[in-house]
Amino acid sequence: MQIHKDIEDRLYKYISNGILNTIFYGSQGVGKHTLILKMFNSLNNGIIEKEKIQNLEENGIRIYSTSRYIRFDAKECVRKKANLPKIIEEISRTRDISGDSNTHKIIYIRYINYLEDQQEAFRQLVEDTHLTCRFVFTCRNIDTVDPALN
Repeated sequence: MQIHKDIEDRLYKYISNGILNTIFYGSQGVGKHTLILKMFNSLNNGIIEKEKIQNLEENGIRIYSTSRYIRFDAKECVRKKANLPKIIEEISRTRDISGDSNTHKIIYIRYINYLEDQQEAFRQLVEDTHLTCRFVFTCRNIDTVDPALN
């Protein structure tokens, strides 16, 4: 994955103090997902770890995970009528995705704006798990994201 040197420098400066809850937004194809994966790989000192793909049994939602993060596609969750806040709550309590006890679980959700009416419940979940989890979101239009999440 190649990104512009100035953006890469900003990215390293940003993650040097740990990842905060963050929303990356922009039009289709600008590199949000690529940038985030580059950021996650830099957490492993540049070692690229292949994502494992699992399906949640009750609804078939795909979960992509490594030892550093777990990610979902909110668009898929809405299409399959899954309760993403409930899934994340369970993961935040049970799933070990942090290789280091000094780091937070990182949960990456693409297309957060697709949650629409679930965003308020999701905002509460983000607040409730702030001691153990960090969230990274993407969306194409920031205006479609609940202002409290933004």
